Amino acid sequence: MIVDRGRIAAALPGYKLGAQLGVGGFGLVVAGRHRRLRRQVAIKVVPSEADDASAFVAEARLLAGLDHPHIVRVFDYLESDGLGFIVMELLDGGTLTRRQQQMGISPPQACAVGLAVAAALAHVHERGVLHRDIKAANVLFDSTGLAKVTDFGIARLFAGSGVTGTARGAGTPAYMAPEQIRGGRLGPTTDLYALGILLYQMLTGAPPFDPSLPLPQLWTQHLSVVPAPPIGTPVPLADVILRALAKDPADRQPDADAFARDLAAAAVDVYGPRWLVSTGLSLHLDEEIRRIAAPTLAVLSPSTLAVAARSDRLGQTSSWPSTYAADHKSISSPPHSTPHHDLRTVDRPASIGAGSIPAQRPRRRHVPRPPARRQIRRPQMVVPFTLVLVAAIAAILLTTKAPDRPASGGSPAPRSTPSSFRGLTLSGFSDAVSSVAFSPDGRTLAGGSGDKTVRLWDVTDRDHPAPIGKPLTGHSLYVTSVAFSPDGRTLAVGSWDRTVQLWDMNNRNHPTLLGTPLTGATDQVNSISFSPDGRTLAVGGWSRMIQLWDLADRTHPLPLGQLLAAGDHIGSVEFSPDGRTLAGGGADGILQLWDLTDRTRPTALGKPLTAELKVITALTFSSDGRTLATAGADDIAHLWDLSDRSRPTDLGKLPVDIEESSAAITFSPNGRTLASAKRTGFLYLADAVSHAVSPPLLGHMGAVTSVAFSPDRRTLASGSEDRTIRLWDVTEPARPTALG
Repeated sequence: MIVDRGRIAAALPGYKLGAQLGVGGFGLVVAGRHRRLRRQVAIKVVPSEADDASAFVAEARLLAGLDHPHIVRVFDYLESDGLGFIVMELLDGGTLTRRQQQMGISPPQACAVGLAVAAALAHVHERGVLHRDIKAANVLFDSTGLAKVTDFGIARLFAGSGVTGTARGAGTPAYMAPEQIRGGRLGPTTDLYALGILLYQMLTGAPPFDPSLPLPQLWTQHLSVVPAPPIGTPVPLADVILRALAKDPADRQPDADAFARDLAAAAVDVYGPRWLVSTGLSLHLDEEIRRIAAPTLAVLSPSTLAVAARSDRLGQTSSWPSTYAADHKSISSPPHSTPHHDLRTVDRPASIGAGSIPAQRPRRRHVPRPPARRQIRRPQMVVPFTLVLVAAIAAILLTTKAPDRPASGGSPAPRSTPSSFRGLTLSGFSDAVSSVAFSPDGRTLAGGSGDKTVRLWDVTDRDHPAPIGKPLTGHSLYVTSVAFSPDGRTLAVGSWDRTVQLWDMNNRNHPTLLGTPLTGATDQVNSISFSPDGRTLAVGGWSRMIQLWDLADRTHPLPLGQLLAAGDHIGSVEFSPDGRTLAGGGADGILQLWDLTDRTRPTALGKPLTAELKVITALTFSSDGRTLATAGADDIAHLWDLSDRSRPTDLGKLPVDIEESSAAITFSPNGRTLASAKRTGFLYLADAVSHAVSPPLLGHMGAVTSVAFSPDRRTLASGSEDRTIRLWDVTEPARPTALG
C-alpha cells in the first residue's frame, strides 16, 4: 500500500509522524506523537475507498469496546481526505516474532505469554468476539514487557454455538483450526487451537506443521495428522498444548479460562512456585488463575514445597530454574516399549571446590495421554495444611543436607543411584550462558552470554579460578558462540547481531579488538569454528549459508565465500582435526560435510545425512577425525563413522534408553569420552566405543547450553541458562558399565 506521508500529515495535524512500522494488505502503520499530549502512538491507515474499509471501521469500533491490559488500546478513530485512521497505543517492545529472533524466549516466558494471550481471549470471548488470527506477529510487547494481542482486523462476532466460517477463508494457514479450514462452526476453541500452535512454536522453535508446505498439504496436516509431542517440553506442558490441538473442538479446553488454569498449573508443576516472577514479564490475571500460577507456600502440595525448599537452599530466587529436571521427563521422542533400565556402576569424577548440590529425586516416566472427549480439566484442589504441618515439612526440607562424599574409611553411596555431585560455580552473568571455551594452553576460560558480554577466567589453578579484567563488550544482541584460535592468540565471538568480533588475546588481561567486526553473516550467528591451522574461520547461523573467512592477516580478514547448506538454520559448524572436512547441521536435522582440502574450492562430500536426527544443536569430531557426534533431539548423541568421508556410516544413537534431547556435546581430547548436556540441566559422560553412559552429573538449575573439556582432559566446563558456568573434575575418566 502506498500512501503519501504528506497526505497523512495533513489529515492528522495534531500528530507528528514518525517511522513506518508496517505495511501489508491490511493497510499502513506509522509511528506518531500527539503534539500536545506528548503521547507516543501507532497510527493504522486504510483508504476509505478500499474493499475492506468497512471491516476497518468495524475493527475500530470493536477495539474501542475492549478494555483489557493484554489487548492493544485504541485512542481514536478518524476519517479525512479519503483515509481512515485508527490511533492506538505504540508498543515499542516489538512483536513476539522479533523478540524470539533477537532475544529468545525461555520456556517459563513462553508460558507467561500463553497466559497473557489466554487472558486477552477470555476477555473478548466473553463479549462475543472471536479473534481468528492469533499468531506470533499479532502479539506485541510494550517497553515494560507487557504482552498485548493486536490486529482484530478479521475478528467476528459470534453468538450461541458460534459463527460459520468460510472454507479456507480468513486466517493464517499455519495457525488455522480444522473447522476454520472446512468452513464449519467457529467458537472460542478455534482461537485456543491457534494459541496451542503459538505455545508449541515458542517452546520448540517451530510450529507442529511445516508452514512452508504447499497449502493443500498444510491443510491436510491440520485436518487429519495428529501433531507430534513438542520435543524437549515437559509432559505436563505438552499435555496442555496437545489438548488444545485436538482435531475435534469438543476435545479441547472448553474456554480460555480453562486453558489458562491448565497452563498455570502445569507451569507451577514444572518450574516451581516462583516461575512467574522469574520470567521478568508483566502479567494481569484474574484472581483464580493468579492463585494457581503463583501459589503461596501455605497451599502447596508436598512435592512442590520440596521444589521451593530446594530452590531456597541454592539461592535461586530470581533466575530461570529448570526445576522440572528433577521431577519431569521432557518429550524428545515417543516412549519406548522396552523396559526402562537403571544406570549401572560408574566411577564418578571427583569434585572441584566447595559447596554441595542437593540430591534430586528419581524422575518418573510420563507418557503423553490423548485428551478425553469433552473432559474438562479442573484445577487441582489442595487440602490446606495446618501451620504446624507446613512449618514441620519446611523445616525438614530446608535443613536436610545432601549427602556428601564419605570421609576416608566411610561407606560409599551406591553408585548406581548417585547422590549429589559437587562442582565449582562461576557466576556474574545477568543472562543465560550460551557458550564456553578453553584456551589451547588451558589457562583461560571464556564464557559468552545472552547479556551481550564475554567473561574470562584464569583457571591455571582450577580449584581457585579468578576473573580476568572486565567483560568484553561491543555486541548489540545475544552472544551465541566463543572460540579460541589454535594458537590462543585470537578469541572469536559470534552474536545474533549478525557479526563476529575478533579479540587479540596476546595480553589476556587487556584484550583488544582486531579491526572491525566481520559482517558477512546473512543472519544471526549461531556457531563459529577455527580451522586447525587458524587460517580459516567458519561462521554459521539462522540461514542456509556458512560464511568462510581468511584470517591469514587477523587485522584484515577476507571473505572466502559462502557454502550453501543442504538444510536451513545452521545450528553448529565444526572443522575436523586435520582441517580437511567441515561439518554443518541445524534445526531441520540435516547434516552436511564439505571437503576443504582446497579452501578456495570447497566441495560437498556425498549426500546430506539425516537418519532421523530431527534437529542438530551441536556437533563434535573425535581427536582422530574418524568419528562425528551430533547433539539434538537424539538422546545422548548420534555417532557417525567418517573412515570414508564421502560415505559416512551411521553408528546409531547413544544410548536408546534416555528419552531426552541433548543441547550440547563435545569429545574429550582422548577422542573416546563424550560429554553430553541435556536440556533438563543434566550432564552425562559416555564412552563412544562401548556406548556406556554414566549416571547424570547434577548441579545446574537450568538447561545446559555448552560444554568444553580442558586440553589436559582434567576439567569439564558447562554453561547453563541458570547464568552460571560449572567446573567438573574429570581427572579419573569415567568407566561406566554398559546399560542393561
